[in-house]
Amino acid sequence: MTDLPIAIGWEVLRHFEELSVDYMVVGSVASSLQGIARSTLDMDVLARLSRAQALALVERLQEDFYVSPAAVEEAVRRKSMFNVVQFSSGFKIDVYVLGGKPFEREEFARRQPIVSEGRTLWVATAEDLIISKLDWYRLGGEVSERQWRDVVGLVQLHRERLDMNYLELWLERLELKPLWDKI
Repeated sequence: MTDLPIAIGWEVLRHFEELSVDYMVVGSVASSLQGIARSTLDMDVLARLSRAQALALVERLQEDFYVSPAAVEEAVRRKSMFNVVQFSSGFKIDVYVLGGKPFEREEFARRQPIVSEGRTLWVATAEDLIISKLDWYRLGGEVSERQWRDVVGLVQLHRERLDMNYLELWLERLELKPLWDKI
């Protein structure tokens, strides 16, 4: 993974921090930070975002990023996703607004700080990345080699430190155990 996702991501995440928005980096950037690095074309962020914070965020980002105020408001209302795209590079950040799904809330509660490029980022744990990557793999028809490699890399690097009780609990609840058994 190049430094670009972290550098551009930080341009957005520093506004989250200044606005007291709790967030967590997920997806390929998080699995690269926690596992085996790979290139990516975007950054995924899960955020607890109020309407007031969202409006302030849009105002702060509009000079350097494309961000649709209407899409942001709808995402906050529906607990869905909106995009932030840097004008100069085209790099995209997908912001998912924290909803009420039990795993999503548990995953968010377990987030941890990681220092990268001299900055502290809140990132999903290895266990939660394994679970969510397996879920994305399943949702994508079980054909994504990238998702599968991310999971295998996380397992290889964290094998001795994984909270197996936690993993087993959520893999069972989310019906991902058959995929886990293949690993």
